[in-house]
Amino acid sequence: MFASLVQLDQTYNGAVGDGNNLYDQNGNLIRTQGDIFNSPLHFIGIGQGAVVNTEMIQRLGTYFPNAGGTIAGLPDIQMTTVDPHNYDENSPPGFFQNIFDPEIVVWDNVTYADNYYQTNGTGNTLNGKELSGDRWSADWNVNIGEWNEFDKNTSDGEPHLKAAAWYAGTADLSPSQIPDENGQTIYRRFGDFTSFPFSSWYVPDHTKANFKRDDGTDFDAPWEGIGTGWFNSALGGGSELRPYDVNGKKSKQELGDFDEYLQSNRLPVTFDNTYTGKPVGTRLRGDYTVPTLFNGNFDASVKIENVEQPIPGWPFYRDSATQGQAPSSELTTEDLVKWKDIPSLKKYVGSPSNLALKLKPGNRITHDSFIVPDWGTLRFDVHSPSNEKDKKRGELTVTIKPLDDSIDEFSQKIDLQEASNQLDSKNIPISYEEDKYKIDFGNSGFEAFYVPIPDSLRGQAATLEFQLTKSGNSRPTVYLDNVFFQSSSLKLGNPTESRTNTSEAYLDNYLLENPQYSLSYNGETNTPNWVSWVLDKTWATGRAGRAAKGFAEDPDLPASSFYRIQQDDYDFASQIEQKYNEKDDYNKFSWSKKAFFWADRGHLSPSNDRQRSVKDNFATFLTTNIIPQDSKQNSGVWRTQEKQLQDLAKEGYQFVIFAGGAGQGGGTVQYGPLPETVTGPSPIKRGDPNPNQFADFYANTDATQQTKIEVPDAMWKVVLGYSPNNKSDYPDIHFAWWIPNNSYAIQEMLDYNNPIEDPKDGQLKPNNNTRPWDDAKFTISIEALEARLNREVAPDIEYDFLSNLRDPERKKRMKEVMAFLPQNSG
Repeated sequence: MFASLVQLDQTYNGAVGDGNNLYDQNGNLIRTQGDIFNSPLHFIGIGQGAVVNTEMIQRLGTYFPNAGGTIAGLPDIQMTTVDPHNYDENSPPGFFQNIFDPEIVVWDNVTYADNYYQTNGTGNTLNGKELSGDRWSADWNVNIGEWNEFDKNTSDGEPHLKAAAWYAGTADLSPSQIPDENGQTIYRRFGDFTSFPFSSWYVPDHTKANFKRDDGTDFDAPWEGIGTGWFNSALGGGSELRPYDVNGKKSKQELGDFDEYLQSNRLPVTFDNTYTGKPVGTRLRGDYTVPTLFNGNFDASVKIENVEQPIPGWPFYRDSATQGQAPSSELTTEDLVKWKDIPSLKKYVGSPSNLALKLKPGNRITHDSFIVPDWGTLRFDVHSPSNEKDKKRGELTVTIKPLDDSIDEFSQKIDLQEASNQLDSKNIPISYEEDKYKIDFGNSGFEAFYVPIPDSLRGQAATLEFQLTKSGNSRPTVYLDNVFFQSSSLKLGNPTESRTNTSEAYLDNYLLENPQYSLSYNGETNTPNWVSWVLDKTWATGRAGRAAKGFAEDPDLPASSFYRIQQDDYDFASQIEQKYNEKDDYNKFSWSKKAFFWADRGHLSPSNDRQRSVKDNFATFLTTNIIPQDSKQNSGVWRTQEKQLQDLAKEGYQFVIFAGGAGQGGGTVQYGPLPETVTGPSPIKRGDPNPNQFADFYANTDATQQTKIEVPDAMWKVVLGYSPNNKSDYPDIHFAWWIPNNSYAIQEMLDYNNPIEDPKDGQLKPNNNTRPWDDAKFTISIEALEARLNREVAPDIEYDFLSNLRDPERKKRMKEVMAFLPQNSG
């Protein structure tokens, strides 16, 4: 319904983008509200419809925070609830106790909330409830069940039907019953009531009305239905006379500062109101508070034995016999399978009770209309059991169809045959692009596929369709799960609000999202700003090994806008050797030549973090995932801390990791650490020339020598971890590493007076002691890291690793306080 509302607004002058740009300077999708959202909005929800409206209003506040038009200088969004159902352990037994709707709350974009309810129901009659909670409340809660006739036929639904009829009678003052035939009586006259004493249904309660039910003045009131209910709507004419229950009836003017009043009686739209009680826990939650796709994980569904129920969000199901016709049936919970009941599923991280959708050849399913998110790829997990007899098993086609016929639909096919995983003669992957949409790990586990979305679909109302087709006589089966948008590693934040957009504003902050990792690429430095990835047991275990030795250019980096770095571009030896020699000078820490840097092609997302399949490992051998990194640092302290995280992942820890380079080589020393003792020459101090002399190198295959690859001054990493017993949404491990990108600064001690023999080449070198990976001088808070990074970057880029964390106190604590890996690690 929200998608339809957005489409309606776009029909009446709403728009996405400004003609030149899709995003503003903060990375927000540019939305122009149309005539609908520039008008006062009134949402009326009866019974379970109140839940629907709660969710719509939350989405409205998320995507269109200025919706609601203007009345007296304020947007006006009114939320009216009539008998909002109170599902709990006291609900009628059976079906009603298996409804786990989101909580009905009042959001901070609602300017007026009025609620009318009854609690007289017995048996199978559901009751309404007062709307109030911790730090929020409806402005006007009225128990209409205290009035005449609501105590009749309480077990057959009458009280709830009367509540709906009561409100309808305030919107239409003419009928005596609603609906006209066999409807509920509207009690406006003495003759309508069947018992005495009676309390009239309609008494004006706006702020200029002085009628009261407890002193008999209600007998002097007009009983038509004016002055209450619908009257409070902007269309009802009484919006300026709305009553507020604050120690008695108050007018808006009597509340004082209205913004302060709203702030103390509303919940932010970032609050997650998903049901999390027994028996489902947190399984009903999506990827975000407002999911990028409702019920994309199929867990907002309840399986009751021997009862077929529709799956929320996925109402349409077709097979090959009914294509092009109306749905043959609704997709039901009978089509869902628990992970633990999939015999071919060998590896997974998550609850065994997670639900996946089972598809067979000819099946076609469609998700309800939704709004395509501002940014991010479409991602989904596929498990398709392998069968040696079926080498070509068919295709899974995903299609996004905009509701606006003037915009082209978009499709991508997933080929269910196995990835080829080929190398060239130099052991460089050559099949990455060809294999991107083929199955590898998906034969035994859930493999993620990421599908880029055209800019033309951003912010549009659309449907999402999956169709499974077979090849020849094959009979493929596909289990589908976790259909969402935006990389899973960016759930806590997209640090620089990077976007997959080739406008000038994003050429130094271009987003690339892959199943294995995501990154922000900088076309000026020709290196990534950051790379992010998830590390857990499934990623850290496997037999992929180091599946390649060389690096391939990234085919997803637009060649029309960026220079694609190649393997041989990192052959910097001739440039370095203009200053010193690798073996003779760098290996022995030559002081006179300041030989403290030799460039490796340094992985940011490590090869050993992607072990579950060769295809996944190949992805780490793309040149968008490397940076010029000092060789001793790369193979020493950096590699050691990578191993600690990998070992913990194998034990059940889960991590979200960000890594990148900071600053630029050359210049002077800005930050530590530095060696504690240097014997022989005078130590390098802060402010002295940088031990890493190289600000950049030119790409070796560029004959013009115009393409520069920037050398970072330091390497950094943010670690956000979840220990095995942590069941919350928030990491209990949070800190950062900062490690200088040279072989001098990472030493604790360098003694040039007592040289030792290098066991590798027999050369004499100074006696040295490298700092351990967990040295306290390498660790800093996330807040301190952001401060350092933000001093160095372009004005349009500012790091915030927890940008999606809306709890300011928790966010502050996680950034300021370092929570480390367990003491026994390593």
